Amino acid sequence: MIQSIRMCTRRLKLMSQLLGSNFKKSIIDQIKKCSRSITIISPYVTLPAVKELAKALPESVKRRCLITSPPGVEYVTGSVDIEALEMLRQIGFEIRCLPDLHAKIYLLDEKNAYIGSANFTSNGWELSRSPVKGNVEDMIMIETSKSDRDHIISRYIINSDALDLNGDWKIEVEKYKVQFLNQYQKLMNSMVINYSTQEFPMYSDYQKPPNGYKCYFRFSIAKTTGNKIKMEKKNIILKLGGEKQNATCNNQYPF
Repeated sequence: MIQSIRMCTRRLKLMSQLLGSNFKKSIIDQIKKCSRSITIISPYVTLPAVKELAKALPESVKRRCLITSPPGVEYVTGSVDIEALEMLRQIGFEIRCLPDLHAKIYLLDEKNAYIGSANFTSNGWELSRSPVKGNVEDMIMIETSKSDRDHIISRYIINSDALDLNGDWKIEVEKYKVQFLNQYQKLMNSMVINYSTQEFPMYSDYQKPPNGYKCYFRFSIAKTTGNKIKMEKKNIILKLGGEKQNATCNNQYPF
């Protein structure tokens, strides 16, 4: 009983360790200590992260498995890099795919697991050298129990299918990738974002001035127009005198 409580306490302590930007260092250190197996479950995979893994993974690790997204739009946009999958196959990984996959799990030696938000990608592992190194991710490391390992097997491994990297789907992906890049370039070339202040002009109706006033102007708008101003957060310009398009005086009032 006491031993069981100690084990639970230890697991809870490990689970409380949110790694943040220390995830990459932590998992690389643990991968170097691997001796038997590694299973990576990640919807997205890119080459820089695979290269980091390959440098750290000992040759003694014989059981190697990746579960990722099946061929689809992620392969066209590059979220799943075919070159990365091919490199994983070359270093002995079994490549499997699971529809609607969203979980990110790194199981090492069927003993420790990293669980959280970080994909097996450059952004997920914060590998970029730019000021913005990657996504804002968080992971925890836990010591897995038998029920944890059984859960991973039944939910992910058994339900996934082997992915044939020589399948005809690669031809379709390459075709759509060319179309996607062409459309993306056209969109970027045609995109114009207007960041100037939005304005709504209001024109005055001259009224007979009340006692004590030399001039008096009344501005009125319909309720629907007022609601539009609120929704679009437009500034208001009051135009006085002259013609509508060439007012003598313009007064701007911010929203």
